[in-house]
Amino acid sequence: MTALLAALRISRRDIRRAKARSALIVIMIGLPVLAVTAALTVFATRDLTLEEQAPMLLGAADARLVDTGEDRPIRQDVLGVDWKPRGERRAEPRPQERIQALLGQGARVIPVRSTYDEYSMGGRYTAARAVELDLRDPMTKGMFPLIEGRYPRSADEVVVTASRKVPLGATIRYTRRDVTKHVVGRVVEQRTEYGGSLIGPPGSLFPASSGGSDTDDVWLADLPAPLTWAGTLRLNQAGIAVMSSAVLADPPSVGKGPGQALAYPWGGTVWTVSGVVSAASGIALAVIEVVLLAGPAFAVGIRR
Repeated sequence: MTALLAALRISRRDIRRAKARSALIVIMIGLPVLAVTAALTVFATRDLTLEEQAPMLLGAADARLVDTGEDRPIRQDVLGVDWKPRGERRAEPRPQERIQALLGQGARVIPVRSTYDEYSMGGRYTAARAVELDLRDPMTKGMFPLIEGRYPRSADEVVVTASRKVPLGATIRYTRRDVTKHVVGRVVEQRTEYGGSLIGPPGSLFPASSGGSDTDDVWLADLPAPLTWAGTLRLNQAGIAVMSSAVLADPPSVGKGPGQALAYPWGGTVWTVSGVVSAASGIALAVIEVVLLAGPAFAVGIRR
């Protein structure tokens, strides 16, 4: 304790004698640490794992179904975002009636259709993801919370996610056919595949789409009973990949055996952007601190 107090007194004396040098040392150490901490904080808050994205994709639905385009049985991971085998999609996806029939009596499904197209506010055209979804349906609660305005009620109305610099009340021209759409709301920018989107009610966007029928179709399902892993395996036999709230709450074992879920790629480890940035930043910080501290120390030693 005595040695510590003596060191503190010496340090205080040195700071008073060389205030500029002391300030420079603090800046040399503090700025790199501050910069790396800020960068890691930004990446950690913006980058989400698949598990964290799942509630944003499910909303209040019991399950999210993807027509994989396979006419043969598939195997999927726990979240239903990866499956095998993967072949070429069929020309005609399964209609809503077929999806509902696979789920059985008492089930209700709504479509979520999306593709990429363009819009303009009077100047150049900007690419955006276009999504058809009935945001007034209770199953979509939590997917796109309102920031301002309201959800679309008619085919000429859309909402935009927060990253789109389109003000509430604006009129945009959708696609190169210049179809008029009125922006009636702005919604939270979720960190999912639907980021940076224009969202309209079913049937409002794709009749005018420049991309024809090339859409990504998924289905939200409201079910009379939880869709367990056994029910997921049954749907896998029909080529349907499933994200189920019941499976997320009670996930199956992962492996290559019958009835097991596929492992994540890269040996079961999901690498996020923040993880990679954290590792790289740690190494960079160590190198910077060595250069900033060891360099001046060597210079002082040589001078003496």
